[in-house]
This record gives sequence, structure tokens and C-alpha cells, in this order.
Amino acid sequence: MNAYYQITPETIQEDMRYLQLLSHSFPTIADASTEIINLEAILNLPKGTEHFLADLHGEYEAFQHVLRNASGAIKRKVNEIFGNTLRENEKKELCTLIYYPEQKLELIKGVETDIDDWYVITLNQLVRVCQNVSSKYTRSKVRKALPKEFSYIIQELLHESSMVPNKQAYINVIISTIISTRRADDFIIALCQLIQRLTIDTLHVLGDIFDRGPAPHRIMDILCNYQGFKKCVLILVFDAYRVPGSPGSIEQYHNIHVVYTKEAETADMFIERVTHEIGKNRRVRVATSDGMEQVIILGHGALRVSARMFHEEVQGVEKEIRRCIQGEA
Repeated sequence: MNAYYQITPETIQEDMRYLQLLSHSFPTIADASTEIINLEAILNLPKGTEHFLADLHGEYEAFQHVLRNASGAIKRKVNEIFGNTLRENEKKELCTLIYYPEQKLELIKGVETDIDDWYVITLNQLVRVCQNVSSKYTRSKVRKALPKEFSYIIQELLHESSMVPNKQAYINVIISTIISTRRADDFIIALCQLIQRLTIDTLHVLGDIFDRGPAPHRIMDILCNYQGFKKCVLILVFDAYRVPGSPGSIEQYHNIHVVYTKEAETADMFIERVTHEIGKNRRVRVATSDGMEQVIILGHGALRVSARMFHEEVQGVEKEIRRCIQGEA
């Protein structure tokens, strides 16, 4: 059914109020048209990845590792980028470096016989991964996420292509100078942290946090630190459907948003509503074993993983952390 917009003196007056407000931010035709072009371009960028975690149960170390590897998203990116051009163990080594750069660098320097050659290869690989994960954002958003110390250098590497004539020598000089000035370790750590930061656009935590586990309070702390580090919107959801008369609420806790569902609204209901609202513009991953819930989530365009699989993933995390740090992954 076609909807017709009736132009009346009242609607004109209402529109004028909005236009007058907008005129403060966009006083000229050039300003307004530039903003329209910018917003239209943003709407056509690839979907940002939204990460849903459920039932953390105070497992701090497991939660921290899932944040570092973006629940497998970084590994998938590395596989997509390098495919068969790297061996499996080389891709695993690169992923481990991205997850735990400080620890992995110490191990590498203890066994690598030609460290400068390793720096050249690794820096080029990390730049390719960083280019990939930053491609779904505007340059302005990426620029705000860059570490201040290396902001200019990283921007140059991200936006220059070695395929363009005369640019390969320029990129090679940047990388060789990073190494010769003994800043390679710090630069690698900065790139790895930037990859972690850009891989996930928004993190949602649903369900129980404080019911059991050794350190639920540390999870709350790391969530605040994570938001500050990732510069993303972070929403923590508590299931309050059994609280009589609860109207539901959204509160600000330091730098994160805390949502309490209303009476009779479960976390599953919240997931369904949110995935429907944001699934068109974001990539969403949800953990649930409810068959009907899985069907609904898939219908909304979200990815799903069963609760059992997610539980096994969390259980295996501590073992994986030990392997990664010891250089076995």
C-alpha cells in the first residue's frame, strides 16, 4: 500500500523546526550535501560484526581469551586472507601472535635465528590482516581506534597498496625503518591489539555472570576495560523476567550499558527482538540450544552456535591459553 505524505501548514511548520536545528550543524548546502554523501556511503559499508556471549558464570580467563580471539573470528579472517599461501602451523602461529603478542614475541625471540627477517614477514602479514578487518569501517572510525604513538604510520600502511607502481619501495622503507629503530616489538603489539579491537564492532553479554565461577567481578571490570580499549558500544543484559513488576531498564555502569529485561521477558525474547532489529545491518552470533530459537535467529540473518558447543569452547579455553603461551598452538 502506498503511503502519501500530506503537505499541510502544520507539517511545514514541523519540518521547519527540524531544519532549523539541522542548520546549526550544517549551515550551508555544501555542508549538508557532504553529510548526506557520507551517511549514504556508510550505509553501504559491510556489516559490522556483533558478538553475543551468554552465561559467563564468572569464568574470567575463558572470557578474556574469547575476547582476544573474537570467538574464532580472527582465525577465520587469517584463513580467508592467506588460504593456501601459508601452512596450517604458520597460520596458527600468526593467530597466536595476534591473541597474545607480548608473550609470543618473547618465545619467538628465544628461538628465531634471523629475527629481522621474521619481523619483515610478520609485519607484512599483520598489515594485511589489519587492512581486512578495518575495511568495514570509515577511515574516520579507524583513525579514532589507532594507537596515538603509531597512528600516522599505521594509516600509511593501511591505505597504501603494494600493487600500485612505486608504492612497494615506500612500504618496504617504512617497515625496514621500524625494525632498524628497534620499534618492531612495540609496533607488532600495537597492530595485534588494533586487530582485536576492529574485528568485533559491538559486544553483547547475556545471561548469568555472578551465579558461580571464581571471579565474576573481574568479568565486570574487564568489560569496562574492553569497551575503553575497543571503542565499541557494549551492552550487558541481565535476565530479570522473574522479578515481579520489573518494568525493565537501561543503566549506565561506568562506560558500558546494562540492560535489565522487564517482567516476563526472557533473555531469549530479548535476543529475538535485538537480532531482528540489528540483523539487517550487523553480523550477529548467538549461543543457544533452543531449537525454535535457532530457527528464529537464523531467520533474522544471525549466526548461531549451540549452548553445548559454546560450553565446550569455554572449557577448552584455559587449555588453549596454556598451549598458546608455550608456543604449541
